[in-house]
Amino acid sequence: MTFRWHLLCLVLAAALPRAAPAADVVVHGRIVDASGRAGFAGASVTLDPRGLHAISAGDGTFRIESVPDGDYVLRVEYRDAPTLHRDVRVRGDDVELGDLAIGATVTELGEVIVIGRLGALADAARRKRGSVTVVDSVSADAIGQLPDQNAAEVLGWLRAQQE
Repeated sequence: MTFRWHLLCLVLAAALPRAAPAADVVVHGRIVDASGRAGFAGASVTLDPRGLHAISAGDGTFRIESVPDGDYVLRVEYRDAPTLHRDVRVRGDDVELGDLAIGATVTELGEVIVIGRLGALADAARRKRGSVTVVDSVSADAIGQLPDQNAAEVLGWLRAQQE
């Protein structure tokens, strides 16, 4: 009788519909500076304890796919900024975390012009050629390479070269 009983249980278990496994979800958001305006590219985003990982895109967005239901700690690391920890609960639906601000701030600058050493020398030569009088032009880089102690000594050196 025990054999028949086990056989009946096995047949019934195989015939019963099985519950569909819980669908894996997506956890996504955006890593921003303290002001919430600038996104950080390259931030490391990890869901502990599973170790699911993503790197934020150029606009600061990240997306971690195939996250099973459970409770997690989201860890965000970005260079020297303090590590951000956030509790995340996944229960069958995608989780939108919105903007996550890390401690770093971004300072927006106006127009910045960068001229290399070769460009500065070419600009000085162009000023000399375009002048109708005797002119000498020295870039800040060139002044820094002279052995003089102050600007007056540099100007004295320039006058001595013109004589």
